[in-house]
Amino acid sequence: MKTIYLDLDGTILDVSDRLYQIYKDVITSFKCKPLSKTRYWWLKRNKIGEGEIVVITCPRRVISPYLKKRCSLIESLKYLKHDKLNPNVLKTLKILKENYRLVLMTFRISRRNLRSELKKLGLILLFDKILIGDKHEYESKIRLIKEDMHPNAIIIGDTEEDVLTGQKLRIKTIAVSNGMRTRKFLASLKPDYLVTSLSGVLKILGMRDHRG
Repeated sequence: MKTIYLDLDGTILDVSDRLYQIYKDVITSFKCKPLSKTRYWWLKRNKIGEGEIVVITCPRRVISPYLKKRCSLIESLKYLKHDKLNPNVLKTLKILKENYRLVLMTFRISRRNLRSELKKLGLILLFDKILIGDKHEYESKIRLIKEDMHPNAIIIGDTEEDVLTGQKLRIKTIAVSNGMRTRKFLASLKPDYLVTSLSGVLKILGMRDHRG
């Protein structure tokens, strides 16, 4: 059975509320004025780093303590509860599972909190395997997939890490543009396919949404 490697944050989950709420709470704790969510998310999707976003409204000395505090909060259950499924994700994954081995790829430190989140969102039973990396970089994803590599694999993700991983391993790459990066940016990386959301993958793979 062919394997699909799926990225979690951005591709499957809408993490914009979680990331913004952390940004807002931490920025406020340093007595700085947060940007609107619309502005913050536009900057994130256009690959502007968290530190660069901070200095828009805060002194540069705030960057280091801000990043440290953000890191301590980003996987806490308090903020993970803000994550939600992207549209039609469950339906799409169930259809894909009929013909593919589904492997989830993610970078998380707390495996316990990851499992709790996947269970809460009804995702945990949809994956044949979960690969957890240690660093947010495409070399880490390459190592993860190499350890599990199956022939005729496909990788689906929403960032440059996913596209570069697929290109490096010479496996079919599908980029999803409703996550962490803009369609224009993803198109510049030249993935094999570019879709608006995960459900768009079904047409590429010749699978029909027969569940109504």
